[in-house]
Amino acid sequence: ISDLGCFAQILETITISPLPIPIFTADDGCEDQPIAINNQTINQVGFVTYAWSINPLGTFNIEEPVVVFPDPGIFSISMLALNSFGCKDSTTQSIEIFPSPIAAFSATEVCHGGSTVFTNATDANGSLIEGHLWNFQDADFSVAINPVHLYHNVDSFFVSMIVTSTNGCKDTANEWARVWPNPTTVITAGSPQEFCNGDSVELTVSPILPTILWSTGETIESIWVRTDGNFDVTIRTIHGCEGRTETDVTVWESPTLSASNDTSVSLGNEVPLWV
Repeated sequence: ISDLGCFAQILETITISPLPIPIFTADDGCEDQPIAINNQTINQVGFVTYAWSINPLGTFNIEEPVVVFPDPGIFSISMLALNSFGCKDSTTQSIEIFPSPIAAFSATEVCHGGSTVFTNATDANGSLIEGHLWNFQDADFSVAINPVHLYHNVDSFFVSMIVTSTNGCKDTANEWARVWPNPTTVITAGSPQEFCNGDSVELTVSPILPTILWSTGETIESIWVRTDGNFDVTIRTIHGCEGRTETDVTVWESPTLSASNDTSVSLGNEVPLWV
């Protein structure tokens, strides 16, 4: 209104934005495993941006961060919600991170027909172990702590063991379990294995492996046999797998001959000779 009584008016509409209501959930979890934060913020007008402060991981500016805590402990998570009208609010809550077990095991190398022994070397890492799950990679499983398993095939198996703590924290270890073949042992003879006394036969074993032991005590590839009997040989691979076979040798005794005595007769007469 002017001093002369003239007036004018204007009407403006302003918006009073309600504050965003920052809400999120984050379950307790395990070290070195992803923790998903579920953002449930309520906002009535405009759009919202977020600023997270997660101790000791730093700051994030996304709607729902997924974080990994490298150590166990209790940590704070703060979220600031800021809408497009400049209105903001924040909330903070704590999360507990439990220690994860450190899974480890060893497996014996065996020959075909032998059982593999698995030795559990898991470090509970300040937690309590609740369960084990073994996958032997031959369609068989076990929940034993230190299982013993018989493989039916010669192969290498990439075995996994999952350990779970009472807090639900898990770790996985993998190792090779190897089943070695037993050698197929063959004895070949250089001549007939049945002969007369005074002769001999050469016996040769194959394949040639680091360890060879004949029943005669010899440890070479080929032996000469002059007596009859059963001869066996055992060969052993560098992995300790054995193969064994045997063969028979027959020695015939030569006949013992006798003949008529020496005699003298007159020329032209007959004399009996016998043998």
